Amino acid sequence: MKNRYGKNVKRKSNRFLVNIVFIFILLCIYGIGTNFDFGKKAPITNEIIVSQNDTIWNIANDICKEHKDLNIQNIIIEIKELNNLKSSDIYIGQVLNIPVY
Repeated sequence: MKNRYGKNVKRKSNRFLVNIVFIFILLCIYGIGTNFDFGKKAPITNEIIVSQNDTIWNIANDICKEHKDLNIQNIIIEIKELNNLKSSDIYIGQVLNIPVY
């Protein structure tokens, strides 16, 4: 089908659809890519087994004794994040990932 200028209208509409599909694919790829932490290094950790009288505070305090420049509250937060803990409660025999500095 030609318009009043003699140009093919169907080709333009097909090109428009191709462009829309292309943009949609790019947005999908971008969305998937932003869900991953590219370039973010996984922290180096050691595993410990919680023994009697262990608390997250004591574990973090031991780390801070070795590294005076660290903040105990930040270490506690990091331990909880590494182990998906909602609270500071830990129990005997539990395996915890502890950050290495």
